[in-house]
Amino acid sequence: MTEQVNKKKLTKSDLIKTFLLWETQTEVCLSYERLMSLGFCISMSPVINRLYDTKEERAAAMKRHMVFFNTENNWGAFIPGIVASMEEDRANGMPITDDLINNIKIGLMGPLAGVGDAIFWFTLMPIMSGICASLADQGSVLGPILYFLVFFAAFCLRFPLAHMGYSTGTKALETLQKNTEKVSNSASILAVTILGG
Repeated sequence: MTEQVNKKKLTKSDLIKTFLLWETQTEVCLSYERLMSLGFCISMSPVINRLYDTKEERAAAMKRHMVFFNTENNWGAFIPGIVASMEEDRANGMPITDDLINNIKIGLMGPLAGVGDAIFWFTLMPIMSGICASLADQGSVLGPILYFLVFFAAFCLRFPLAHMGYSTGTKALETLQKNTEKVSNSASILAVTILGG
């Protein structure tokens, strides 16, 4: 009974703050040495402040997230969700090490960047740019409006991905490992087919 009372839990507000910081900070403070790590660390600050009580625990958690990190922002929003779930489990006494958290980040950042780049930046946005530029060239105001709506819809996809990462937690890792190659291959085939057409 006491264990349930003392269990640390992230709030919906913490997750929203984490997501908003992910969106606004990950590419603001890039460095050649660590790329997006400072932005990732900043985005995890609501999680760290909620789960860890002492200054030493918070400093260790911040240091843990300052390792090299780079991914694609849309699909990469899944990673802070999983890491928040792992931090929550760690704060509640689960045997989750620094290396495990960083290995999960490293293991997911490449495949999710590959899928995100293939679907969003190499397929959807170039095609929409061509269509919308053609519409704008013909004098239609629909061109820039359509481009903005598609970009905004892709932006809105990020929050459900971050929430899904948190809610599935470490259970998602096995599924992702099994299906990442299938999704990546499918996205590549789709991109080549559309561009060929």
